[in-house]
Amino acid sequence: MLINGVCSIGLAVFSIYAGISLWKVFPNAVMAAKKYLGAAFVYSVLSIFLPYLIGISEEIRKEIGAMSLLNSIITVAYLYAWYLYLKRSKRVRTTYPEKNPQA
Repeated sequence: MLINGVCSIGLAVFSIYAGISLWKVFPNAVMAAKKYLGAAFVYSVLSIFLPYLIGISEEIRKEIGAMSLLNSIITVAYLYAWYLYLKRSKRVRTTYPEKNPQA
């Protein structure tokens, strides 16, 4: 629970930073948002295996395993959809022009 809590708080802080960057149209805001989505994606996939990695009993793993898998799949789909939007949207390109086209 501690590992999950620390990771969740870190992602929450990162999401607030990325959101404010997008809202205030800061330079590299889209890059920050994409990095947040990538970090959240990695954590969502890792969270599936977290109970096995930290040695939770078999009984508790079975109890939380199915819901964890379903939540992770939904979260990964949601994150991927947002990533595609940030990558392909004409509105995003217009609102947040790239200063460095090579990045």
